[in-house]
Amino acid sequence: MATFNIPVLLRYSGRGPNASGSYKELARNGVGRRDLLENLVQSKPVEFELSNPALEFAAVAIRQVSTPLYSPDASDATISQTVNNEVIRKKTKLIADRMKLSGMEDKLVSIISVPTLGDDQQATLASVVEGIAARLPDREAIAAAGRKRRSPSSGATVSELMKTQTPTHLDAVYNYRPLHLAPPPIIIYRPAFARFAYSISQPIGSNIYTPKEVETAREFIELSSKLYVDEPSRQRAITDAFLEPDGVIRMDTSFEGFRPVVAITEVKNEIGTGGCDPRAQAECAYVAIYTSPEAKPIRNICCCPALLLAIAGPYIAVSGAAFADQLISQPFTDYMSVIPLSPLESSSMSETILSVARLFRALKHCVTDLKTYYGGLQAMKSVSSSRLKSGAQRTSPRTSSNNPVDTRLSGVPKASSGTPSHYVGPSFSTYTDLNGQQVELKYVARLAAQYSSKAVFLADARVPDKAAFRVVVKFTEAYGKHAHKVAHEGGFAPKLHHCEKVNSVGMWVVVMDFVASGSDSVRLSSVAESLRNAVKTLHDKGFVFGDLREPNILVTKEGKVQLIDFDWCGRVEEARYPYDIAMTGDHGWHADVQPGGLIAKEHDAHMFERLTEVQFELTEEQS
Repeated sequence: MATFNIPVLLRYSGRGPNASGSYKELARNGVGRRDLLENLVQSKPVEFELSNPALEFAAVAIRQVSTPLYSPDASDATISQTVNNEVIRKKTKLIADRMKLSGMEDKLVSIISVPTLGDDQQATLASVVEGIAARLPDREAIAAAGRKRRSPSSGATVSELMKTQTPTHLDAVYNYRPLHLAPPPIIIYRPAFARFAYSISQPIGSNIYTPKEVETAREFIELSSKLYVDEPSRQRAITDAFLEPDGVIRMDTSFEGFRPVVAITEVKNEIGTGGCDPRAQAECAYVAIYTSPEAKPIRNICCCPALLLAIAGPYIAVSGAAFADQLISQPFTDYMSVIPLSPLESSSMSETILSVARLFRALKHCVTDLKTYYGGLQAMKSVSSSRLKSGAQRTSPRTSSNNPVDTRLSGVPKASSGTPSHYVGPSFSTYTDLNGQQVELKYVARLAAQYSSKAVFLADARVPDKAAFRVVVKFTEAYGKHAHKVAHEGGFAPKLHHCEKVNSVGMWVVVMDFVASGSDSVRLSSVAESLRNAVKTLHDKGFVFGDLREPNILVTKEGKVQLIDFDWCGRVEEARYPYDIAMTGDHGWHADVQPGGLIAKEHDAHMFERLTEVQFELTEEQS
């Protein structure tokens, strides 16, 4: 196993007034701060026992030191006053910052730093970090945790959710409850989800519905608006007319004994009855189904997509669920009233019928799409099994690129039982390059996984009859495509291979070269001229960058800056900051920066000076 001569600094990732990520927290774990630092500097093993037995992960900052953090003769009091997060940020470079501890029953961690690799070894620092990312998190560990949950009806109560909906629980459902459990966009995992989201976003009068669709919508409205004596009575009325008896839609055929579930419905008699939110109960039911031992064969090869329907009295809501790096649930709708509301353009009843008809049509198409997807997995499994029985050699993904790709099942992985043979990533698996050749993507790992909502992945790209090359695939709501090209032409950004709004995903998909940062510790002040030129290249062409922060700047082993995040980048007097911009003091934004405000060149200059401690002079033309 490759290890490197880099200090490893550990901070407690709990909560409370002292959970700042500073060294002060280490004292609570029974290790003196100075002893820890001295051991790390001398590359000695460091062992400590976590004080919180419920803690399942820790933040482990692996940083490379460029300037000594304190003098050898410094006292403990001096270290306590001078070694803090700001000092760490300025004098070290972040390499990785998270480690899962689940499954380590004794909660004992040993972190060791040993000499650098020799020239005869093939591993690189980047490959080791990639290896860590590829191994974490462990989906089967998440499944094991999910199997320890209480029943869905009990697990969905507020008291139980307050225990399970925390980052320390592997089986937490990333559904924005609370907000720091933000999921990546679920639409990237199946085109069926993107199509559903698009369908229900269309104006209610933009489609013509059949008499049967109108009749079904009217019947659902009539049944839902009635008052029922209890929950079973409402359930019987709704499920008998529209749903399966138990509210679950399954595939007709099984996958190694397991029938995949494509939709789950939970019904409550009225809002506030039944002890829990039906949406939360549907999420818990999904966890119970897809973390079960029976679901492992299908879990090994796909993200287990399903629809979740929640009904409470005359209200209905729809979410999507998937099991990727985390358990994900994302609302497609709020609780939609089927009671006629105040009319806008036509009668209130007419508008309600159209809204329900639109929803039901979208649900029908999505269920069909998901059934087709699961059916494709079953067909591939049957073909694979028959080939194995006949002695035919199994084709590996790396040698199958000459085979035609069935676009109807784009993103369906090779089926196999037992242990997973690949990383379960997004559904976007092919694109056409500038030469008109189809490029196949095989996802390797998710990057920046510590940011739960980011959808950035490492992948191998392969063109027929050519060697694979490593790329980064990013999914985003907006992207500065032209600015990225300008920066690349100037030598300050990775090469773009694909950058388009993809309808089957519902987002921009950006494919660029993977650029490994240099293994030597580099302070941005030492590459200030390169960073200045990168920013100036954009400014001279009329662009502003906006998000000029350390995570968005790579420095190659040749010492050249590469900008890697152009989500906010755009034209001067046009580009604006997102409304969800983090405005905490740690970011050090220019005083004029505000949510939704225009991005100015002065803001880029300010961030440059903060990062490099070097002045950035704007010419009259630039200002």
